Amino acid sequence: MFMKKRTSALLFSVLALLAFTLPLADYGISGAASKQPDKAKNGAAAPAVTGPFSKDADCAVCHAPYAESMKNDKMLMSKHAAVTPKCSSCHKEADMATAHAKVTKAPGKFFRQRKYPNEMCQGCHGSYDRLADKTKDSSAFKTTHNELINPHKPTHGQVECFNCHKMHKDKPPIEYCYGCHHPRQISNCKDCHAPQKDS
Repeated sequence: MFMKKRTSALLFSVLALLAFTLPLADYGISGAASKQPDKAKNGAAAPAVTGPFSKDADCAVCHAPYAESMKNDKMLMSKHAAVTPKCSSCHKEADMATAHAKVTKAPGKFFRQRKYPNEMCQGCHGSYDRLADKTKDSSAFKTTHNELINPHKPTHGQVECFNCHKMHKDKPPIEYCYGCHHPRQISNCKDCHAPQKDS
């Protein structure tokens, strides 16, 4: 009998607590939601994508941050846009038609970077050898011993252009090197990681 009364009292307490907290929780959720900016009112709602991709489309409608990078002189894209302001100069129509085939709405602010082959860049910039010749006297990269490094003739071999050159992001090419040269300086691994010799 005692257990039955105790169970009933516990059940009543739980129900009373729920009856009191649920309306408050609902107010908190809806109150927080009402404080969020209404994207539809601000015109920021993601537009619906209709029809197939066209090289004449206004890419900025769905890809505003990328289009803005064409005007931002901190980004490599702005240098390209000064020569050719059309996205389709680099992004070929056939590739974009494939990429957009199943798209029904605009992406978020940024999405996963596409990894374009070197041939895309080399169509305008020339071969790796030509680039290495053009940058042979570059002082952009130096070792900790103040030796110049040709960024297009690294000791580790040729890398894909997109690894270093982030077209739509404010990220200097040297950041790729720092992926391995973790003290953020260009030196030989043995300079830091060589076992110490006993004297």
